[in-house]
Amino acid sequence: MPSRRDLLRAGGATGLAALAGCSRLPLAPGPQLSLTLRNEIDQEVELSVELLRPDGEEYSEAVVYEERLSVPAPAETTDLPGRLTVRDVAPARGYLVRLRFGDAFGMPAAEYRYYPDCAAGVAHDDDSPEPRLFVELLRDDDGTATATVSQTRCSDNSIWY
Repeated sequence: MPSRRDLLRAGGATGLAALAGCSRLPLAPGPQLSLTLRNEIDQEVELSVELLRPDGEEYSEAVVYEERLSVPAPAETTDLPGRLTVRDVAPARGYLVRLRFGDAFGMPAAEYRYYPDCAAGVAHDDDSPEPRLFVELLRDDDGTATATVSQTRCSDNSIWY
């Protein structure tokens, strides 16, 4: 008959083996990534946004978020850019971000590699901003619509920047 100590040892070893390699428990989700889109083009813009995992073998495995968004035109009375915010689109992990105007399926209007810099409890205080991608829609000097992407930064000590 095993002793109580042997049973506790076996239970502890089993619990540690079950959790080995897990960075967080599924009951405690990490931070979520949000999108903020700003339109300085003189009309409403249809934009396709994709977030892709870099390690996906096939497109269907890589897609985390795929949505067609309508970003309002700038306000005529105040000349303030049109804005759209979409919250909690995906967990804040590394992604390839692709933007396309309208129904275009050719070359993307912009591509950006997102690396999270605001992971909870890593090298910054609790007042850090939520992980966010900023998309700015502009016109070039020749009138061509363009898009730029940036992200929140939590500190100057990031290894990426």
